[in-house]
Amino acid sequence: MPNLCFTFVVNISLSTDTGRDLTWTQCEPCEKYYKQNLPLFDSLQGSTYGNVPRNSSPCKALDTASCGTDKNTCQYGYLYGDQSFTNGDHGVETLTIGSTTSNQATTPKIVFGCGHNNDGTFGEVGSGIIGLGGGPLSPVSQLNKSICGKFSYYLVPTENSNVTSKINFGSNGLVSVTSLESML
Repeated sequence: MPNLCFTFVVNISLSTDTGRDLTWTQCEPCEKYYKQNLPLFDSLQGSTYGNVPRNSSPCKALDTASCGTDKNTCQYGYLYGDQSFTNGDHGVETLTIGSTTSNQATTPKIVFGCGHNNDGTFGEVGSGIIGLGGGPLSPVSQLNKSICGKFSYYLVPTENSNVTSKINFGSNGLVSVTSLESML
């Protein structure tokens, strides 16, 4: 009998953090979570999720890493300046990024945080944080070869419902003054 594989797609909406690297989303099962509009990510539903080992370089790149319940998995904990927090498993998953000009881009084994204990001022629209810092856990660093080291972002406050924030990767990451003005 052939192996049957399936894809479990979960859309997530992330707030940005330009000072830290780790991207995380709220995950099932949750000990504590803040209310969000989208469903929680359930790592048990997909076939591509995996835990990051405790002795791996992605785990060592964390500011606050600890052993998981089986002593070989990596866990993280972040406390933000406003006392918001996230704690969970350090995992890997396939990342698919949509595009307005071409097909979707898929990258396996992107490191991220699977938050099981989260609370704070995150708001219902977001399901986590995308870390756009310059360290090794940032999606920009993890995608570096496939995007030729190029990315740009234009971030607007969530209160501004007339304009959408944008992140561009690869050759679309080059921003000229003309293209920036057209976004305003």
